[in-house]
Amino acid sequence: MRCTYASFSNPYSRRLTGFTRQALSRPPYNAIIPPSSRAKLEIVKEMGSVTLKNAHEAGVNIAYGTDTFSAMQPLQLSEFDLRAKILPSPVVLKHATCNAGTSSLGIQSGYSTKGLDLADMGSHVAKVLKMEGKIGCVAEGAFADLLLLSANPLEDVTIFNKPAKYVKGIIKDGRVVTSRLDGLKVEVSLM
Repeated sequence: MRCTYASFSNPYSRRLTGFTRQALSRPPYNAIIPPSSRAKLEIVKEMGSVTLKNAHEAGVNIAYGTDTFSAMQPLQLSEFDLRAKILPSPVVLKHATCNAGTSSLGIQSGYSTKGLDLADMGSHVAKVLKMEGKIGCVAEGAFADLLLLSANPLEDVTIFNKPAKYVKGIIKDGRVVTSRLDGLKVEVSLM
C-alpha cells in the first residue's frame, strides 16, 4: 500500500510536532498543560514517534515543520534531533528540504551519498506544497533559496540544530543574505 501526503496519521499525534510534544512535557513549558491533560501528553509523545515511523514505512509524503510558539520558537531546530532518533538522516532531510540529494547537499563537492536514490529524494517538499518548479530546484524562474554548509546533513541531519557552527551561507531569492565565507559578500542583510 502506498499512501500519499498526510492522509495517514495517529489521532494522538497529528496536531503537534515531536519537539513541541517533548517541550510541553518539561519545565518551563509544562506549566501551561493542565494536570488533567498530562497523562494524554505522555501518550501523544510516545505515539508521535510510532506514527512518524509508520507513516514513513507506509510511503506517506511527510513534510518537516514545527508548531513551536512563543518562547519555544528559538528551540524549533530540536525537531531534527528528535526525528534523527527515529529515522535515518537522509529520510529526515527529505522531509525537511525541497531538493535533498543534489548539489544543494554538496554532491558536487564530493560528499558521499552512499547509494541513495537521489531521484527519489528530489523535490519532495515541492510536491507536498504543490510548488514544483518554484522550490526544490535550481532553475530559471524558481526561488533561489540555498544553504551553504560545512558538513554533510546526509550523514548527520542534526547539524541543522547547530547553525552557528555549520551554516556558512544563506542565499535567499538568489541573493546572499548571510555569509561566513571569505569572498562571499552579503548582498542584502537579513537584519
